[in-house]
Amino acid sequence: MKTLDFYGKTYGATDEDAIVDVFLKNLKPGNRLCSYFVNWNKVLKNVEEVEDDLKILNQLIGREDFDDAFRDLVQKNPDVVTVIPLLAVRVGDGLTKFEIVTDYESGVLAFREYDFSGYNPEHLDRYLEFLDCIGIKDLLQSGRIGNLVDYMIGVESGVDSNARKNRVGTAMEEIVEIFIKDFCKKKGYAYLKEANAATVKKEFGYVVPADRQNRRYDFVVDDGSGPVIFEVNFYNSKGGSKLKAVAGEYMGVHNILKDRGIKFVWITDGPGWLSVKAGFSEAFHEVDYLFNLHMLEKGVLIEEF
Repeated sequence: MKTLDFYGKTYGATDEDAIVDVFLKNLKPGNRLCSYFVNWNKVLKNVEEVEDDLKILNQLIGREDFDDAFRDLVQKNPDVVTVIPLLAVRVGDGLTKFEIVTDYESGVLAFREYDFSGYNPEHLDRYLEFLDCIGIKDLLQSGRIGNLVDYMIGVESGVDSNARKNRVGTAMEEIVEIFIKDFCKKKGYAYLKEANAATVKKEFGYVVPADRQNRRYDFVVDDGSGPVIFEVNFYNSKGGSKLKAVAGEYMGVHNILKDRGIKFVWITDGPGWLSVKAGFSEAFHEVDYLFNLHMLEKGVLIEEF
């Protein structure tokens, strides 16, 4: 690590152990934005794409003669078959052809193939069979689903919650970009977001290496004399072996770039780091510029670059 004047002036810390302690004592408890919970723009956009067909299928709600009504409706509106699998999977998954295991208790697996890529009159009963298989037929016939558009909003929002892990990383990038944008504006620098070596060469004219094929750096700043590479992440939960591996990866990135005279800045935060203090101390010793969000708030970028 570089013993920056910033540490002494801001925190009164002048040796490495003290700086590590300052770093860990000032970790943020979380970085969740409101968008972490549900990305409603994405959910509503996905539902809007299939809303007309869902409204057509609403005609089946509460029908005692469900099977006959379904066959008649599909024959009159054949395009609705492409929506049927979306009652069970996320819009955008592109799942139109698949097989379902129909028997395994006999010791030999039997499969049933379904194709919803387009209407095929020979598959009419198979479409109905699938609705029954996934339980939607019973919910519609009984009226427990009152509106398929509302139902789909619920499905999409529930599935969207599975993307929360990725949104933690995205939120960290959004937060850090505010500081980088302000830093570059005040210094007169330019920056790129999610740039690979080819983009950096094209936009800034610098050759930057990568430790793996087509690595995309979170941010690349052109300070007029060369590129400054930024990588960003946040860890909410404990995970000793994982975080040690992460630290090892970024130490490797740092060394590759430093050997070529390129500055590397690792911005990381989160209470997860408290579980691996020893491994983190090693990374702090190895990486020249390792900052957290509190240090960004205190102006470390403007002061040191």
